[in-house]
Amino acid sequence: IKVANSVKSEGELIISGSKGYAYVPAPWWKTDYFELRYENQEENKKYFYQLDGEGIRYELVAFAKSIELGKNNAYIDSEVSKAICKIMECFENKELEVLIEEFNKGYYVGHSSNFIKVLIETNKKLNSNDIVKVDVLKAYDSYVLAKIKGE
Repeated sequence: IKVANSVKSEGELIISGSKGYAYVPAPWWKTDYFELRYENQEENKKYFYQLDGEGIRYELVAFAKSIELGKNNAYIDSEVSKAICKIMECFENKELEVLIEEFNKGYYVGHSSNFIKVLIETNKKLNSNDIVKVDVLKAYDSYVLAKIKGE
């Protein structure tokens, strides 16, 4: 994972998905609301909330409150945070461990331990319940394209 000490960014934040996108107006790092936007504009929703601190600093504020109160004050479970970090680490390293489930349309289909759907290009014969390490070739909305390491 790469981190910066100082970042300059103008404009809004947009996170695209297969059913629509999340829109966060500028300055996105100090947001007090965001919108979920869909093709049918009648389905769009705005969400308002009050952050302690300013966006990215929220985690530091929650950490400081946890120390002050002597208990975990995080809104996100630590296991969820660890799982998110593991997914990012796997993508950063371009490596996943995949459980093969089926052969479909010329690709082996499986899921990583983080429940990412993976399509695998391979010349090898694989069986259901095989676990293989793969290199990530490209990420799509709901799955990744991969090949077996060393092929």
